[in-house]
Amino acid sequence: MSENEVFKIGQVLKIHGVKGKIEMSVTDDVFVYAECDYLFFKLEGLLVPFFVDSYISKGADRALVKLDDIDDADGARLLLNAEVYFPLEEMPEREREVNTWNYLTGFKIYDLKEGYIGEVRAVNTQSANTLLFVETSNGQEVMIPVHPELVRELNEKKREMLMDLPEGLLTLNV
Repeated sequence: MSENEVFKIGQVLKIHGVKGKIEMSVTDDVFVYAECDYLFFKLEGLLVPFFVDSYISKGADRALVKLDDIDDADGARLLLNAEVYFPLEEMPEREREVNTWNYLTGFKIYDLKEGYIGEVRAVNTQSANTLLFVETSNGQEVMIPVHPELVRELNEKKREMLMDLPEGLLTLNV
């Protein structure tokens, strides 16, 4: 499995208990609407698949996960700080309203005029306008507001968003 066949949904934060459960941050509630029983963990630069025994949501941005074949704290410790990925091929189209903007983390952003802009690294919903923090291909970070008038197309299967950004917006905060 290559990195262009998966998308990042979180990171392992800590071990939970002594029976191998892990707590992870999550940017997408994919397990609520997808029927996939495995995840990929990035270990030493490689994507390693693990089957999920159980998944319990702990709010909008945390989850407790029990993986098959990880039955103790020592096994779970090997996963600490690992990035967690979901296979794109298992991603269904969303049939419901999104309850968090964090699911946009990892989306590739394109502009009608400029083409590829970069990848969403974080989402800020604390201000009046939801902002996407996008890392450009040259490593800079730009902030892009999410507004219905700017979004032209949202492809969840490919995790891409096509926008029609006002001229000058991308150089405003560089």
